[in-house]
Amino acid sequence: ADIYAGGHSYTELRRVSGHLDDDSPENETTIGRAIGRMLHIDDTDRIELFQRTLTSDRIPDIDSLDTRTRRLLTMLHYLIWGVQRGRSLIDGYSALWAAGPVRHELSSALSILGDELDHASLESPLGPDVPLRPHAHYARDEVLAAFDVGSPEKPPQVREGVKWVDEHQTDLLFVTLNKSDKDYSPSTMYRDYAISRELFHWESQSMTSTESVTGRRYLEQRAHQTNVALFVRTAKRDVRGRTLPYRFLGLADYVKHEGNRPIAITWKLRTAMPATAFIEYRAAVA
Repeated sequence: ADIYAGGHSYTELRRVSGHLDDDSPENETTIGRAIGRMLHIDDTDRIELFQRTLTSDRIPDIDSLDTRTRRLLTMLHYLIWGVQRGRSLIDGYSALWAAGPVRHELSSALSILGDELDHASLESPLGPDVPLRPHAHYARDEVLAAFDVGSPEKPPQVREGVKWVDEHQTDLLFVTLNKSDKDYSPSTMYRDYAISRELFHWESQSMTSTESVTGRRYLEQRAHQTNVALFVRTAKRDVRGRTLPYRFLGLADYVKHEGNRPIAITWKLRTAMPATAFIEYRAAVA
């Protein structure tokens, strides 16, 4: 974490100290900075596939990828290049392969992250084509890639904390527990908190009513058998100022609600959150 603080990389340090004599390839700095945004990766799906891909002599054959692999590689693509402008997978991976030293550094960093895994990998509750494992951490753009929202050429631009994915009949709920006045307006200071390891209190957007299409979908979730996927983080940024990822708590089911505009809903997780996460969330709200 110290190496990647401030957007630096190990490759950059090697160049500064004279251990790399050749010229810095194009995009090396951009890719090096992106590695610091990947230190949250903590599931075997991403680590194993990314390492296999990065250590290959050739870029991935994009046209021959199956759905799951394409979505995983799109997740990596967004982590490196962001979603501010469109860039095809072929262009993105061609640029990555042209920056050999920093590509090898990324592979080495992933190897260390794999050694540090401290939780079991649970199966995706949404099937193999949605490569998200409960209790692992993901950036929001990774989640959208896993659900195939948008595309590398036309990246997703989701600003709200909710997203309905019709193809998968799934509501994505992105929750930040510790909301500061700097990052959130009074109308978005929702009261979200963990009640227990299985129950979570969540408030809808301020204008969502119980009569609206969205509100009815939340309240009638069990009857219509739609999915609610809950993603939670303690704060927007860490002490270094970097954007924090979300922990995927898995799918949740409606229990009860009260109020209107916003609607206060209690969800029951199908898989209990880790005890350490529950303690962390309670401390963040306190």
